[in-house]
Amino acid sequence: LLATDDYEIEGNLASLLFRYGDAAVLPDVLGKLESGGGNLAREPLNQMLAYVLKVDPQTARPLIERAAAVRCPPSSGCQYVILSDLGALQNSPVLEELAVKSLFDPDPAAAIDAANYLGRYGSPDAEQALWNRYEAWCREWAGRAAELRIVPAGKNPHLRDANLGQSLPWSLSSGTAWLSDESKLRRIQALGVGANIQRETEQALQAWLRRPLTIAYIPTTPPSFTVAQYNQTSLDSLKKKLAQFPSGTKFVLTLSSPTPSPAEQKVREEIFQFAQKDGITVMVRPGS
Repeated sequence: LLATDDYEIEGNLASLLFRYGDAAVLPDVLGKLESGGGNLAREPLNQMLAYVLKVDPQTARPLIERAAAVRCPPSSGCQYVILSDLGALQNSPVLEELAVKSLFDPDPAAAIDAANYLGRYGSPDAEQALWNRYEAWCREWAGRAAELRIVPAGKNPHLRDANLGQSLPWSLSSGTAWLSDESKLRRIQALGVGANIQRETEQALQAWLRRPLTIAYIPTTPPSFTVAQYNQTSLDSLKKKLAQFPSGTKFVLTLSSPTPSPAEQKVREEIFQFAQKDGITVMVRPGS
């Protein structure tokens, strides 16, 4: 299984395994991970771990923990994103449990990955875990904003601490599984240490306060949307976010042009039908 030294072929085989492999090949995959998992490149390793997570989550847990324990060497420039990568492939309660635990990892890179994962893929329960970590970070750095300031081309010993301080409020304010309203955004802002957190939270707050709330249609393939401070990459994710707003909330849908395409018209009708069922109001503002 995956018996090749060619990186591209290895990646293709691992992708096929993840998409089409069933439990029958699990022993072979586990053997490969035990014998040569440490030599696999990031993408094939993630595909294999995602496969195991899909067919046997509890067997996957120690394998993911072992892979997550391998950290980026200092000044290597590598990205530590194992939980985020796996969440995009095969989300699981196993990943959420590991992410909640990793929020307090002494390595800021691991905590950043955990925060980003929980914001994108976490359940509603993940919100409180993020609040706990954000409050702890703010207590640790209160009155020390100058130490977090990034100096271009200079020494920045607390760069990853500063990045964690950016990731936590971002995940809270834009989380997939919960709604961050005015009171939550003002709480994030009040706790925040440093100008960057204040500025970015203010932008989210202004987007939230704009009434009626705007749904912007972006004619990508597939179409994407923004609503309040949220970026939604599909119509399905937009519907899930709209369902989190209170019944009776009013929105205005901004189209991409005065004469929308048939595809855009179809999306608009689907949004209207969803809004009617969900008890929210959507009006249309033609594009320019």
